[in-house]
Amino acid sequence: MGLWRGELSTGEITWAPEVYDILGCPEFNGTLEDFQQWIHQDDRAAANKAMIAAFSEGVSLSAEFRWWHQDGEWRWMLIRGQCEFDKSGVAARMFGTVQDITETHNAAEELRSSEMRFRQLAESIEEVFWLTDVDQTEIYYISPGYETVWGRTCESLFESPRQWFEAIHPDDRGYVESAFSSLQTSGYDVEYRILRPAGEIRWIRDRAFPVRDEHGTVVRIAGVAEDVTRRRELEAQLRHAQKMQSIGELAGGVAHDFNNLLTVISTAAQLLDRTLPKDAESRELVDEIRMAQQRATSLTRQLLAFSRREVVAPRVIEVDAVVVDTEKMLRRLLGEDVRLVTNLNAAGLHVRIDPGQLVQVLMNLAVNARDAMVNGGALHIRTSERLPFRAIEVNPDCGPYVELSVVDTGDGMSAEVRSRVFEPFFTTKDSGQGTGMGLSVVHGIVVQNGGHLEVFSEEGKGAAFVIYLPVVQPVAEPPQAVDSVVVNHAETVLVVEDESSVRRMVEWSKGRSAARGTPSSLQPAAWKRFGPWLTGSIQT
Repeated sequence: MGLWRGELSTGEITWAPEVYDILGCPEFNGTLEDFQQWIHQDDRAAANKAMIAAFSEGVSLSAEFRWWHQDGEWRWMLIRGQCEFDKSGVAARMFGTVQDITETHNAAEELRSSEMRFRQLAESIEEVFWLTDVDQTEIYYISPGYETVWGRTCESLFESPRQWFEAIHPDDRGYVESAFSSLQTSGYDVEYRILRPAGEIRWIRDRAFPVRDEHGTVVRIAGVAEDVTRRRELEAQLRHAQKMQSIGELAGGVAHDFNNLLTVISTAAQLLDRTLPKDAESRELVDEIRMAQQRATSLTRQLLAFSRREVVAPRVIEVDAVVVDTEKMLRRLLGEDVRLVTNLNAAGLHVRIDPGQLVQVLMNLAVNARDAMVNGGALHIRTSERLPFRAIEVNPDCGPYVELSVVDTGDGMSAEVRSRVFEPFFTTKDSGQGTGMGLSVVHGIVVQNGGHLEVFSEEGKGAAFVIYLPVVQPVAEPPQAVDSVVVNHAETVLVVEDESSVRRMVEWSKGRSAARGTPSSLQPAAWKRFGPWLTGSIQT
């Protein structure tokens, strides 16, 4: 430091020799005016104001400014002064110091820049950065992301450091506390649920790392926490989709094999019906077999629809038009106690789907809603143009979708029931009141046609099934050629079937037809000749 003294009555300033060394300005003549000329022009006005006020008014002086040094660079200087008063209380002179604070100023500026960069980083990243003592009972730092994720203020956490732990779901606190024991060695990486003030549950991934001093002793705990709720939801959706795919493959295989058995049962029942006399008592048994076969065939068709193996004829249609055409049928199906309300806003938007499948979807959802409104209610069917978040996640460049929502005011579903609602044969109805295939068929049809299906429901608050079907551009359907049919009874029909029981039924049917005088269209010799080399099946 360099000392100086100024006489307030004369304005004369006396500088100690160290001042000239610090200022590095040999041309400085010691006057206040000359002193001011070497100050950086951007700092001169503020420095002059402070010095003039100090000398004229007798107030304390403190000013920082850049000074041109003889080394050819600007140095940061700090000048300070304090008044001395005479016996009458009048400021007589001022004593002060001059100090080169360039290194200190640069270090402070670098610290401010570093803090600003860290603040920008911490405030821009969604993750929560934190630093605590070893026991995590004192918070040294918490990033602003805490307020977004936990829904609580950072100030409240500083006041009550255990607040973050108290927000953890009671069922998860046990294993989170167990993870603390590893902090002295390797830290931890855990996922747990937290309860936000409004009761919302969020999933958190929390990673902690021990901070050691030069002796290897853990002195602090640093960590980062992130909200992984969305990732958890997507993982659950993926697991559900994989489970539904596996169940669908199983259902399709069972339906295919069961269909072969039904073919044998149906054919045998028809042959028995032709063989038995019209007045035979056993014909009633045959009728029972045929009715059971028809119910089983309907169930097989549902299984095929769920597994997306059903043979369909999709074409470009308007969803609104199908809803209008089906509305009268739905009103009869719902009965007098359920009010049907439609709000159609997708006119002119087309999708590609078998119209019969779309009607089947509406019917199944309507029946399911009706059964959930035992005391009556309302069923709302709405259509609009929408872009579902699932489609965006799969393909960010996907086009618009037609949203078809079916919302009821029924009993609603619990979270457990909602998670299994599309599983085949899963039902909450009493025995004999449902097969549990209705919603499974809806799921299969929607997925088969490239759509997405979501369900929202809470107990006592009804249920909403939201279907998204991709919008397509209508195209003119080419006229279908009509094949001419040549009637002749001398053809040979080659039957290709890998199920031996079905082949036997076909041959048996041929024999019975010939016995009744019907021209035979099947030559057993052809089958015996070509059958061993051919495989496949006939779908009817």
